[in-house]
Amino acid sequence: MYRTPANLFIVLIIASLVGCVSRPAPPLLSPELETRVTYYAGDPIGGLASKDVTQQLSLHAEDAIPITARFYLLTDMPGVRFDPLMDHARLIIGDDGTDPLQPQSPMMANARLVLGADAESLAASIPGRAASSAVLCARCDGLALPGLTTSIAVAHLEPITLAGHRQAERHVTIELWREPKLEGTSGDRLEVALIVSDVVDRLYDSGEVDPSVAPVPRTEKIVLDAMLEGAGQHMALFAPARFDPTGRLAYLLVLEQGAGDAVANRTGDIENELAHVRDQIDTAHERGQDRRRPLVESDLLRLRRLQAVDALQDPDHAREALVVLAGDAPIASGMALMADDAAIATWSTALVPDATSMRERADDGEALAWSLERSALALLQRDLARGELPPEFTALLLRWTGDVGRAPGVLEASIARARNLREFQDTILNENRIALEDPDPAARVRAFDWLSMNGFEVTGFDPLDDRRARRQALRDWADQQVLATDAGPTERSPQAGSSNGADGR
Repeated sequence: MYRTPANLFIVLIIASLVGCVSRPAPPLLSPELETRVTYYAGDPIGGLASKDVTQQLSLHAEDAIPITARFYLLTDMPGVRFDPLMDHARLIIGDDGTDPLQPQSPMMANARLVLGADAESLAASIPGRAASSAVLCARCDGLALPGLTTSIAVAHLEPITLAGHRQAERHVTIELWREPKLEGTSGDRLEVALIVSDVVDRLYDSGEVDPSVAPVPRTEKIVLDAMLEGAGQHMALFAPARFDPTGRLAYLLVLEQGAGDAVANRTGDIENELAHVRDQIDTAHERGQDRRRPLVESDLLRLRRLQAVDALQDPDHAREALVVLAGDAPIASGMALMADDAAIATWSTALVPDATSMRERADDGEALAWSLERSALALLQRDLARGELPPEFTALLLRWTGDVGRAPGVLEASIARARNLREFQDTILNENRIALEDPDPAARVRAFDWLSMNGFEVTGFDPLDDRRARRQALRDWADQQVLATDAGPTERSPQAGSSNGADGR
């Protein structure tokens, strides 16, 4: 563990004059930091490897690559001559959701990434700078081994305390991982991810009161497309020092990949270091997978849904957000793709007041899909009752509801009765069965065609036959369904009709 001097006060850089005598600026003082180097089997995206994989790992000195991370405090940012960090972000995972389409980071939006020869030149120049413009805050050394992630964390000792939130840590963690060696490859490439934890301002807009801004803790994992690809390679990262109220100070992180031979040729303590790495790997599993649990498919879906809920308020991304949230809901999905921008804006705005409850149900894709389906149906039913439903939406409604799509009252009642998407579909199925006995031939044809299209053809029934023939066909079909049910379970079938039917429908 490394600790800098216990002083959180950053010296203001002042050039002062006393009479005619100029005094040099005082040196920068580092904030009090704590560093940690830990290891786990797996990678930052997939999380911890299984226990079996972990136990089978073999750690050898000849496979180890030395890694050095240096943290500096500087009096200036580099300007625009280096790439924005976000240009190299291939994945961002935020604990409160992020933009579902484009990587954005409220904490690292102004950060810059330096690669290649520029990074090497920059790393060489910093130690020669004046004490008033640069100070080394921390140095960490570790090893990179195949199949492992090396985690280098630098944290402010003073925690973040916000009303209504648990205490949080202001820190940055660099995670470097090596894929297991493959035949014909050196296995020396190190992929890089950042984990940043700090306070950000969040906009709260309920739609009923004026928007408000409040600070909240946030943690992000940013996976980069840039890599360290061999001995002597450097990577550097500039970021504003968020604790500095003047906005003039910046952190510089310099990563350096050493030569594997430098480790392999060491004697004495290398085996002790490898034993320490093994202990860290085992400890990661003993402590559980809460911090680095595998990012399985369900986790990714949940994150995407959270991101989509947040994006409902963004006109540029509202349509894509509706597609994500609609899931397997057929009418909501179709409406999200077909509606014009004005209709999308109306729909997404209507959903914003329910954003909190939607976020709470982010784990339940079916519940979210039903929320979207119900809201889409309500909008279509309203326009249907007014006689204002556009032809494309009329076709969409008829495709998925059959004759119910021509009866606004029946549609409204069906929406109200259903508690989920399956119940709604079952209700629609039964209503179309009832419509087979409707006195209107057009209704019977729509219902029959819809049932047939969805695999529920009523054998022997002709919607244009006389009433007696139709009812006899329905009775015969009902008897067939009873026999099939007695014989054993079958696929879901529409309920058989009765003679009193729905002539008054």
